[in-house]
Amino acid sequence: MSYHPYTFWQFVLKSRPPINFGWIYNMGLLIMIGLVIYLERDEPFHVMAVGIAFFVVGGTLQKLFMYNILYQQYRAGGKAYHQLNGKKLVLHDLEVTVLGFDLFSKKKYFNFSVSIYDFEKADIILSMDSFVLNGIGRSGKNVYALPIEVYKRNTSTDLGKAKIKAWSADKDKVRITIEDESYKQPITLVLKSEVKRFTAWLKIDDQTR
Repeated sequence: MSYHPYTFWQFVLKSRPPINFGWIYNMGLLIMIGLVIYLERDEPFHVMAVGIAFFVVGGTLQKLFMYNILYQQYRAGGKAYHQLNGKKLVLHDLEVTVLGFDLFSKKKYFNFSVSIYDFEKADIILSMDSFVLNGIGRSGKNVYALPIEVYKRNTSTDLGKAKIKAWSADKDKVRITIEDESYKQPITLVLKSEVKRFTAWLKIDDQTR
């Protein structure tokens, strides 16, 4: 079994960027091509063609650059799957509510290699000592936040880390308070799926109580 197995070109073919990105890119490209046609309307066709080709190629490279950023975040989840020790279980499309997240509480303001907890669903790769939280984007297809390893005591991936500091559970949800190494303030994850499974997992070798 694998997780997030696509190569870059498979990812490009099978994925869809967030809606805003696609709309802005397409509109911008059409506007620039329109300007070239208008400004070069009295020039020979080959001059106009060169101008159009310039923006098409440049726009395509920009789009591939954006796809590469999205792919690296997608691929990080697959890499973490193989790094986790022992048996692991992939749980897809879990409902997650994030409380207390403040992007401006980053310890290093210009550090862009951090997880952004702006999602309502996530894939979780559960192992004995930790789980990888892979937030799913609100729009697009195969769009993921940079994953984070949430751990009780030991870690085994090269992802960013978040230590479990406290937790509570009832029949409808599990609340897990974590301290992400990249943020000053604690963050609370409210899991509304697989409640019994996570409650049992949290009780094993519980270091918070």
